[in-house]
Amino acid sequence: MIGAMPALAVLALAGAGAVGALLRYLVGVALPARRALPWGVLLVNLVGSFVAGIGLAAVDDPVLRLAIVTGFCGGLTTFSTHAVDTVRLALGEIGVDGAHGRAAAARWTVAAANVVLTLVLALAAVLAGAAAGASLLGG
Repeated sequence: MIGAMPALAVLALAGAGAVGALLRYLVGVALPARRALPWGVLLVNLVGSFVAGIGLAAVDDPVLRLAIVTGFCGGLTTFSTHAVDTVRLALGEIGVDGAHGRAAAARWTVAAANVVLTLVLALAAVLAGAAAGASLLGG
């Protein structure tokens, strides 16, 4: 509840969220979803998952952890965008050139691959980030 949060925590959360959202936008501009898989969305989800893993394992300060995990990673990661792009892959609106003319089963196969790839790699990134965070603490 925001009313119970210290002002510093609110500012840290909002500021870190703004930085994450800006970075997500810049990656989207640099890697637009035009061909194959939406690589920009995959990239920010993996980076955000990795950073969240570090935050969970290596950051004890609750305000800093809130800023990193909820603010920055929440602003950076895009699972809602991921869901939209997956549906667009299935409908043939984005993806390999000519995907709109491909059979629906082929488009849905690509969409399913996008879901599996994102989920598996994001989980691996969280584990890697947690391991990196633990090693930063010497453990």
